[in-house]
Amino acid sequence: MGAGRAAGPAARAMGHGEPDLYRDTWVRYLGYANEVGESFRPLVPVPVVWASYGVATAYVTADAIDKGRKAATVTPLPQTRPESL
Repeated sequence: MGAGRAAGPAARAMGHGEPDLYRDTWVRYLGYANEVGESFRPLVPVPVVWASYGVATAYVTADAIDKGRKAATVTPLPQTRPESL
C-alpha cells in the first residue's frame, strides 16, 4: 500500500484495492496540461493556452465527480425528514 493511502474498510470500498484512473494512470498528467500550455505561451497562439486550461479543468472536474460518487456509495447521506406534528 502506498504512502498517503487510507487503509480502512471505507477506503477499500471506494476502490483503493484497484487502480485509481485519475491517480494511478497516465490520465493524471492531464491535470498538468495548463502548466504545459503556460510554458509554451510565447510560442503558441493564446487559444492553445486557453485550451490547455480547459483540459486541466475537465480532468479536475471528472476526478471530483468520480471521487464524490464513490464516497456517496460508501457513506450515503442520511434520509432525514422532519417529524410531522
